[in-house]
Amino acid sequence: MSQGAKITFLRLRRGRKGQKSLFCGFGEVARGKNHFSAASEVSQGAKITFLWLRRGREGQKSLFCGFGGVARGKNLFSEGPLNSLRDYFDVYAVTAVSLNEEFGRGYETALGCALEGGSSTGISGDEEVVFSYVQCVEDVDEEDVLAVVILNTPTYAGTTYYGYYSSSSGMAECAIAYCPVVGGLDNELFRQVLVHEAVGHGFGKLMDEYSYESNGTIPASEKAQIQYLQTLSWARNVDFTPKETEVFWASFLTDERYASQGLGVFEGACTYVSGAYRPSEESMMNSNILGFNAPSRQAIYDMVMRRALGKEPTYEEFVEFDQRTFSSTVQGQERSSSAVSSVGRLALPRFVGRPLVP
Repeated sequence: MSQGAKITFLRLRRGRKGQKSLFCGFGEVARGKNHFSAASEVSQGAKITFLWLRRGREGQKSLFCGFGGVARGKNLFSEGPLNSLRDYFDVYAVTAVSLNEEFGRGYETALGCALEGGSSTGISGDEEVVFSYVQCVEDVDEEDVLAVVILNTPTYAGTTYYGYYSSSSGMAECAIAYCPVVGGLDNELFRQVLVHEAVGHGFGKLMDEYSYESNGTIPASEKAQIQYLQTLSWARNVDFTPKETEVFWASFLTDERYASQGLGVFEGACTYVSGAYRPSEESMMNSNILGFNAPSRQAIYDMVMRRALGKEPTYEEFVEFDQRTFSSTVQGQERSSSAVSSVGRLALPRFVGRPLVP
């Protein structure tokens, strides 16, 4: 028997900061040691990380549990604005046991993970099992959890699932992001995929800002679905008008404080070359480089404030925070873009549109 899956929870604290987080897990993972090795009988095939927003507190520091850069917070909190908001999050880890440490036909993993293969970078898993492990943490609210499944494979892939209906409050904020250890734990590609999928799609509910030459104009049906997400305050890093005064990020375009950040209205987003627009030429949600652009940083910041403090921040409140904390060096503006030159795009996030499993 082998340890084929590890689960880490990142829970956003609501309303207060200041206490230390508890962890749920087995063996060295639960004790916070960094391990990713395979022995003859024991192997670690995947790890699930849960981001749980803390409600109603301020002042506490989170403990990190996991292996490599995940445990040290170098990846999930490596880009702004989360690198300045980590005190709002709790992190938990749970280890699941898989029969096999690898992925492929005939292999069994505890979380039912599978690579779609071929030209696809998609990944699937057993969401019911994932959420059952979420419930290993006492008093965890599965409707408020980001579950990040770290797969023990170097394959370039990644997929995020969201859009679960809550029994009490409409659309739940929970998501599952499947992220392989692309190139190894210390590889820049792994960090990029993790940030793009878990932080961008899973937590920030951001859309992809890239396009395929083979895709023409975005279909009306897909446009309508994204516009529905935007009524939930999701997907506001894209729009469907070229008018600078009408896009979601219009305020940034006339703000001299952002004049040097390359913002505008660029056609090509949501995988389509026509009819969908993005805020910047390049970004974390395009080619996984240069960090999050300002509209995406605002979306992530606003998500934290809404879910942790129950408030809707103003534009000026975000700008004050952003001007104080944003650094192009920290944000990744000086990281080399060569890492993405030979790899493809990641799979689109999957909107499940069904009730959250019990």
